[in-house]
Amino acid sequence: MMKITICTFIAIFVVFPTLLIAQTESNKPFLNIDPIITVNTDSDTQNDSTKLNRIRENWGTFNELGLVAGYTINRRNGKTGIDNHIFELGLYKSRNSYYAEPAGYSYYFANEFMFNKDSFYIGPKIGAFAHIWLFYLGAELVYYTNFKGDALHLVPIFGLGYSQLKIGFGLHIPLTNNLFEKTNVASIGFTYQIKELKKNKIKH
Repeated sequence: MMKITICTFIAIFVVFPTLLIAQTESNKPFLNIDPIITVNTDSDTQNDSTKLNRIRENWGTFNELGLVAGYTINRRNGKTGIDNHIFELGLYKSRNSYYAEPAGYSYYFANEFMFNKDSFYIGPKIGAFAHIWLFYLGAELVYYTNFKGDALHLVPIFGLGYSQLKIGFGLHIPLTNNLFEKTNVASIGFTYQIKELKKNKIKH
């Protein structure tokens, strides 16, 4: 035990200071850690700065134009109705503010392609909605036709999302209807921006 104590004493108070002095006089770092620390620190600082700049670039208010696709199922009413499957493709013009939570509004022109077991229909439509805190509320006006008959629907829409992605419900209110004997009221679907066509930041 005494030998261990003496060896420890010599190592701490004799060997270590001697090596430290020798390294100091040779102008070389004792453990050669500083360059590594400096490099890592500079790299971390640069990465943090890059991330911060990217966040600043993505935050703000933007005018956007996007190509949007979607799918909706228009459920049948009762046991005698028909399920309608609707695919859509359209252009969304939006103004979105991205900060802690996105907020903004969109208006759009799109075309629906509706299938059921009996027929095929097309439905050009216009619509608009506003969103805040990822909740949206709006309405669409859709003109359905199979070139034999037609129907004009007003569709209030609401749900979760914004211009680039939204999931929600629609309630089909027929304004004119000589196309469908039984109009399906409730629908649920989603839209997704498949391509960003334009995005300009608004400078205040």
